[in-house]
Amino acid sequence: MGVEKVVELNNRAVALLDGKHFQKAIQTASFALKQFQGHRRENPEAVAVRQNACIDQSMLARNVGGHSDDDVIEEFIYHNGIILPSTVSDCALITSALVFNTALAHQLLASAMDPQDNLCHSLLRKAKALYKVAYNEQVEGILIKFAIINNIGVIYRWLGEEDELARECFDFLVSLTMSLAHTGSADLAQHMCGFWANVEITNKKLAPAA
Repeated sequence: MGVEKVVELNNRAVALLDGKHFQKAIQTASFALKQFQGHRRENPEAVAVRQNACIDQSMLARNVGGHSDDDVIEEFIYHNGIILPSTVSDCALITSALVFNTALAHQLLASAMDPQDNLCHSLLRKAKALYKVAYNEQVEGILIKFAIINNIGVIYRWLGEEDELARECFDFLVSLTMSLAHTGSADLAQHMCGFWANVEITNKKLAPAA
């Protein structure tokens, strides 16, 4: 399967995410990822293709920050899939987007389930593992890393036994936000400003009893 078809499948998975068809999104994104992995094995010379493109451009193009539809945000998940342009050929960028979208589909499906359900926990662990793979892809971008760390932090909290790890995630994002402000890139952080709700929730949960 060629790159163009993989990109088409990726963007179809994003449309399914937007429509809250999470199970179908998992199937489509997973299939696209499997096909692209096969393409990379069969075309090793393509792995070296780099466009110096920043995945943040694809995220900013949607001009959304992952807010819920409610006026009051109780918890922030970056829930926007990454759409790829039809002209993309950077293997690391494509892989990162495919893995991120697959992880997001697993997390959003889990969010619609009973949190005590074993399947819910299985989906969350799968999402966490995929997010870590996406994070380790050598692709340029601040927003992609911000979104991954935020969503992993939420998963840690949902799993209920890793609250300290959740706080580490959100503390890192606080530091990153301050760094962006000092370097004149605070506008990037604005697309993820909802994460402050997660900071507050986590700090309250871990605060010592009075």
